Amino acid sequence: MARTTRSLSQPFNLSPRAHPSLLPSHLHQPPKHLTDIGANLCDPMFQGCYGGKTYHEPDLSSVLLRAERAGVGKIIVTAGSLPESEEALEMVVCSSSSSSSPVELFCSAGVHPTRAGELVVKKEGEGGSEEEEERTLNAAAVTRLRSLLEKGFNKSSNPSGKLVALGETGLDYARLQFSDPETQKLAFDSQLDLAAELGGRVPLFLHLRDAGEDFVSLLSKPRFNRADPSSSSPVTLRGVVHSFDGGVELMTRLLGLENRDLFVGFNGCSLREESGLEAARRVPLDRLLLETDAPWCDLRPTHASAVQNGFNLKDFDAANGVVWKDKKKISEDDFASGKNVLIKGRNEPCRIAAVAAAVAAARGCSVEEVARAAWEN
Repeated sequence: MARTTRSLSQPFNLSPRAHPSLLPSHLHQPPKHLTDIGANLCDPMFQGCYGGKTYHEPDLSSVLLRAERAGVGKIIVTAGSLPESEEALEMVVCSSSSSSSPVELFCSAGVHPTRAGELVVKKEGEGGSEEEEERTLNAAAVTRLRSLLEKGFNKSSNPSGKLVALGETGLDYARLQFSDPETQKLAFDSQLDLAAELGGRVPLFLHLRDAGEDFVSLLSKPRFNRADPSSSSPVTLRGVVHSFDGGVELMTRLLGLENRDLFVGFNGCSLREESGLEAARRVPLDRLLLETDAPWCDLRPTHASAVQNGFNLKDFDAANGVVWKDKKKISEDDFASGKNVLIKGRNEPCRIAAVAAAVAAARGCSVEEVARAAWEN
């Protein structure tokens, strides 16, 4: 999942442009308080770049204004690599100091399982095959992440409190072309140890794809604060298993882990299948969180969630004035118009309102009830 990122010397422009409302009033108003717990706003798509080719000018300011008009009050900018973690922190601190964002931004810092090689060094064995390569932690990379987390969670050096989670970290066996299981497990294990060294104060932003048994095994392993020799009790770790699509049985196991305080995050990918809708129905309301994982994991008309009792994705979009345009045809006029113009194939934080409506339909309750619970959680 190689991504090009904006140079850190290039300033962020998050200020909304002077143009009329991007979300007209309709009968189906979104909830007033929504939190998107995971949006990859450092992704090049928000700079107009797709697959290394530029199609339009950077439009992050419009993206954030659309989110605010859709009822989003807070967004956690997800990071998946060491450079991206530093970039995300710079983005949210910049937005806070300049008051340039219409939505309050926070961020995470960590290494995604598909980038696990950042934290792991391979030493070739005698046979020279990949299977015989010995894996060990890259001490300098782990120190770099530890320093970032310590700085971010130190109120004296970071009074803004914008770094709020360790992650994205976990296991992804669906995309082994990026990182093999042993490398992923070593990187995940090291980040769980870092969370324990910080006394469990840092919530975990967890990624899980097709790796339930290894994920549960590593997550349930007792962790100790090695930075505090006087502490002999295991550290309680808390966090969210984001973009969850593992079904009710795995969800129940995760929520029942001893000495773990976990939540479950739902987005478009979570609700693709009927099994995901059942998990959304069965998750305790005080364990529920909502996300977009933008620019990925969008709700689609082909998903099981698209047509339910009380919810129809196409009707929802029509009621909220959503217009979808191809990235090749987007224009400056679209950014500056009163239309709620979204780019096909690119998810945005404003879509958290649709996720909340889809989850509410699955549960048979009001959107306000779901949105309020997720906000408080």
